[in-house]
Amino acid sequence: MALLVRSWHPMLCSWSVAIRTAPFQLCPGALHRRYANMSHSADLSGLETSSPAAKCWPPRVRLRGLPFSINEDDLITFFDGFALAEASAAPSGRVVEILRRSDGLPTGQALVYFCDWADACRAREERQRSYMGSRWIEIYVDWSPEPE
Repeated sequence: MALLVRSWHPMLCSWSVAIRTAPFQLCPGALHRRYANMSHSADLSGLETSSPAAKCWPPRVRLRGLPFSINEDDLITFFDGFALAEASAAPSGRVVEILRRSDGLPTGQALVYFCDWADACRAREERQRSYMGSRWIEIYVDWSPEPE
């Protein structure tokens, strides 16, 4: 299985793209963070999602660039039309987790849990660089199983 991998080269101030062979059985539970930014139009039909690793956590996306005044209801409205996970399926018991610093202030990032990988990827494709107020939002499919 081949993967398209992007790499940033700070000395050259440019991106490079390489096609690499996956060194593991390709399933969402086995993917590493470095492969999270695959082409947003990636075809998921070849992913083996019936493995135990793929079932141990719900699919999620990470949002960056959020206004600091954002709340959970705003993010649920932002993803209206997508199948969000049940609160009981998310590790924290919440479908939307707004990430905060140790002093309780928001970081401008959030995690949103979805019912399946296809909806998470479709949400990224359709909502990437959408605006919330005056800020555009970056969305990354987070393939990592570790809770934050």
